[in-house]
Amino acid sequence: MIYEKQNIQKNEMSHNQNTQNEDANTPLTNDLLAKEPKFSYCNRKNAHRVGYRYLKIGRQTQIIDCRQTAGLGLGGGLAQRATFAEAAEPDIIVLSMGPSPRHITKPVCEITYGLREAGLQVSVLVMRAGIGPTEDMPGGAMPGAGVSGISPDEEAQIARHRLAIIHLGNVPGHFVYKARRFLKNVAIPAIIVCQAPVGFEDFAKVGIRLRPNHPNQPRNPQTKGYIIDIVTGVIRGQTVPQYQIEEIIEKVKYWLPKL
Repeated sequence: MIYEKQNIQKNEMSHNQNTQNEDANTPLTNDLLAKEPKFSYCNRKNAHRVGYRYLKIGRQTQIIDCRQTAGLGLGGGLAQRATFAEAAEPDIIVLSMGPSPRHITKPVCEITYGLREAGLQVSVLVMRAGIGPTEDMPGGAMPGAGVSGISPDEEAQIARHRLAIIHLGNVPGHFVYKARRFLKNVAIPAIIVCQAPVGFEDFAKVGIRLRPNHPNQPRNPQTKGYIIDIVTGVIRGQTVPQYQIEEIIEKVKYWLPKL
């Protein structure tokens, strides 16, 4: 804790002169606080008596309950499928499609670090089967290839939050169906973060609901959840530029109070 102090020498000299007109225990006014301060340490309860302004600086502690199973394999010490890092407040949940280097730590962890530094409560869920196409996409999955999906437990974990951030990839023909599958049974607003340049109409074409009053609503909605915003150009496995982190933070701070 640091308290900002006005010029102490001038303050001490003028303090006795002003006691006739102003009680020493009267808190400082906004005009006095606006003057150029100097830094010093003091006792908080006496701050208002000697011209201090109380400021809180430093890091904000967040408690996150993490991991369902032990990490295994290369990079598995960071996260594993089914890892659910739950924040103290169920405000935001970020969905990572898997624990591979294309998702953890870049860009998912960098996004969550940025959101937490902005004072937001963020949980992270690493999907059990988030990698690969869905069964209901046109053409289906390749024989022997992995199929993405979502379990009832994961749907319940997501539903506890106010806002979901879904990190997707670079093939719109795949990930729009993946987004539809994840939002099908969970009534939650979502922000899509992906690499490919897509718009709301791309998701509406496959039946994903959009935010209320959006002009491109699907004719045949197939999801309980809906998309409220999109951030594109976030490359998998690469460091996220600061301007994109700030864009995500800006959109989250805009929408969260409205939910």
